[in-house]
Amino acid sequence: ATVGQAFTFTVPAFTDPNGDPLTYSATGLPANGLSFNPATRVISGTPSMSGTVNVTITATDPGMLSAQTSFAITISPAASGTVTPPPSGSFTLTQPTYNCSTGAITFNTSGGDGTAITYTAIGVSRPGNTGNTGTIEAGLRSDPKPLNISATQSGVTVSYVFNFAAFCAGSRVGVEPAEALQVTVFGNPTQSETVEVEIRGAEGQTVQLNAVSGKGTSVSELTVKRAGAIERQTVRLGSEAGVYLLNISTNTQRRTVKIVRQ
Repeated sequence: ATVGQAFTFTVPAFTDPNGDPLTYSATGLPANGLSFNPATRVISGTPSMSGTVNVTITATDPGMLSAQTSFAITISPAASGTVTPPPSGSFTLTQPTYNCSTGAITFNTSGGDGTAITYTAIGVSRPGNTGNTGTIEAGLRSDPKPLNISATQSGVTVSYVFNFAAFCAGSRVGVEPAEALQVTVFGNPTQSETVEVEIRGAEGQTVQLNAVSGKGTSVSELTVKRAGAIERQTVRLGSEAGVYLLNISTNTQRRTVKIVRQ
């Protein structure tokens, strides 16, 4: 954003595995001309002060379970004089390198001046804002939407919209359609550290199960090399009460189930 210029940004929708309606709120927006509309998830306004604004977005379901994501908005001072745009093609983002099975992604650029590049991509877990590798978060992979990637080098910002769902669908052209993946969790909600899971529709395939805490931390992983017609497994949850997401995936299908540990 830039002081004195209109700014707008739509926060990508959160995903609730049960399809519950979500209520949004934002914290961290100071009285500098920016505001958040929870109905449209839009941050907009005309900033009056430069600096960095750290924003936290919270989504809450009817059962008062919530999730958060945080990001920074950098507000630059108003430009003085005439700014000459960089030559066309001097610095660009190109199609990322993406692994459809694991969600691993690498941002790719061309051109530039060799200085450090800062990347922004909401929905991608990375060790830092200058790293060009990361993993698309499980929630976004289970409800895929185009990924907005931006890169900034020496004050020049470029962007790329990556439709990874279409990318992965294209990479599987010619694969015979499989029976729909069905997942049943027995005893949900639970007071135990483990739950029994039944999987159908993955016979003969390799199945990966990954339980993730509400903080986004992986708490257990399990691989079934060759699933039966009715595959039953015991999945370990964390030691703390709360909401866990169980991601179940094969080479062609993925399901995410919400588990509540009381």
